[in-house]
Amino acid sequence: MDFVIELLNDLAEFEDKREKLAAPLQKMIKELQYDQDVLTAYLDERIKLTRADIASQVLTHRSTFKGKAKWAVYNRGRTSWDNKGLAGYGVAHPGILVFRKQGTPYVSIRTAPKAKSLRD
Repeated sequence: MDFVIELLNDLAEFEDKREKLAAPLQKMIKELQYDQDVLTAYLDERIKLTRADIASQVLTHRSTFKGKAKWAVYNRGRTSWDNKGLAGYGVAHPGILVFRKQGTPYVSIRTAPKAKSLRD
């Protein structure tokens, strides 16, 4: 029976040591998480602003730009037609373009394709 009491005392000691060891590590983890959150928020804002700057320049120049790792691709606005209006109006009338809708140009930022090595 003394053996069981001794094991219980050992168990309590092990658990106490584990808690004492874990506490400073948990504090460090929380501090690192805070630092990561602050840095991530900063970088997210920089990414947002940089993307807006890129899109503005691409739309101004109406050109696609290719960086080493990213491309900014200019896309002219989409053209669509009002089919309900056209069905009643007919193809023979020259004023058909009244029903044409032109979308606004936009920019898509893509990851550049990886260069193929000689092994591929």
